[in-house]
Amino acid sequence: MNTPFDMIYPLKKGKLAKDQNEQIVLINPEGDIFATNQDLVITWQLCDGKIPLREIERLALKSEETSDDIQERFPTLLQRLASVNLVEMVPQTSM
Repeated sequence: MNTPFDMIYPLKKGKLAKDQNEQIVLINPEGDIFATNQDLVITWQLCDGKIPLREIERLALKSEETSDDIQERFPTLLQRLASVNLVEMVPQTSM
């Protein structure tokens, strides 16, 4: 049975870059720059528009590169990325 998590395909927007201090940042399509961390980068990179939200969450939780508390923070990470136009929540289209 499909749930809302199975029917949303997050799509990353913007790009990764390094700032003047060589720190990785995310830049949204409007040119706003956001400091980031490993959890945000991994989550953002998984948002390719082809993987459903539930699978992105599962992959992020399994990654050895994410922090131990990502399970609690995952919904907030995605909401933050979407709120600053770094991720678009794309509903599944009819096949």
